[in-house]
Amino acid sequence: MTIQKRFLNYLVATLNGMALGLFATLIVGVIIEQFATLLNVAVLQELAEALKGLMGVGIGLGVAYSRHLKGLPLIAGAMAGGIATYMIGANDPLVAYLTTVAAIEGTGLILRKPTPLDILLVPILTALIALGVVLVIGPTVAAAMRAFGDFIMWATERQPFTMGVLIAVFMGMALTMPISSAAIAIVLYLSGIAAGAALVGGAAQMIGFAVMSRKDNKLGAVLSIAFGTSMLQFKNVLRNPRIWIPPIAISAVLGPLSTMVFRMETTRYGAGMGTSALVGQIQTFDAMGYGASVFLGIVVLHFVLPIVLVLALDVLLRRIGWIRPGDLTLKTE
Repeated sequence: MTIQKRFLNYLVATLNGMALGLFATLIVGVIIEQFATLLNVAVLQELAEALKGLMGVGIGLGVAYSRHLKGLPLIAGAMAGGIATYMIGANDPLVAYLTTVAAIEGTGLILRKPTPLDILLVPILTALIALGVVLVIGPTVAAAMRAFGDFIMWATERQPFTMGVLIAVFMGMALTMPISSAAIAIVLYLSGIAAGAALVGGAAQMIGFAVMSRKDNKLGAVLSIAFGTSMLQFKNVLRNPRIWIPPIAISAVLGPLSTMVFRMETTRYGAGMGTSALVGQIQTFDAMGYGASVFLGIVVLHFVLPIVLVLALDVLLRRIGWIRPGDLTLKTE
């Protein structure tokens, strides 16, 4: 296996671990926060805040688990992620990811062989490396990502058509790939119509793939794609990349509609979520209010148009043989 392929496999595995940790803490916290607000239950609000505060630990644990670490090194990885978010005073997923990777790999290089003192050396060394990484790159990385996000939002206001296409397509594809579109949106502090375009791109992927897989999967699997994650279809995309054409094409169409016609907005917590657990849609209401026009925009852009337009393209591509029966079957192996 070439160095490039090894690095790519490493990157995909650790980013997937990061995504799992992010979802299990911050994203679940945001979901519970919505229920806490709707039901006015204080203890649920406290639980939501606790989960969001554990984001660094969750990412650290996810990354360490993706590296097949066990025992003390696994726990130390979770600790490194926690140090990252605690030391810079902000829940920044990218800083937590970079800190964890540096800490666990650095510790592994230094402590190549087990020693009787590993119970002390592993956590101490991991903690010190994590501290050093955070102090050196933490504030800079966080500030740079925030500045880049500000630039994207500035550019979207000035070029809503072009940026609407680019953001919707990129974020939609990121949602389907084994990386975290939610982390990207959170790291960049996306908001406003740029976040709205990101959300509609993800919705086009999730609802689109759900519609396309209607003949190949049972209803439960279809709903898992629509309201869980379109990442379930990524292996099928690798087998036949043409199945990705309808969701991507419709993302490009709906992005400008979102930025120029409906002027949809959402928060950084909803921008990378698509229709997963309806977090993005609830965050849209939080950003824009609960007016009839907002409800109409969500229904039309996130559900009706993805269903109709993706279905039309799907039928066309099946007729010309680019998509075949079974291409979107979810395999369990």
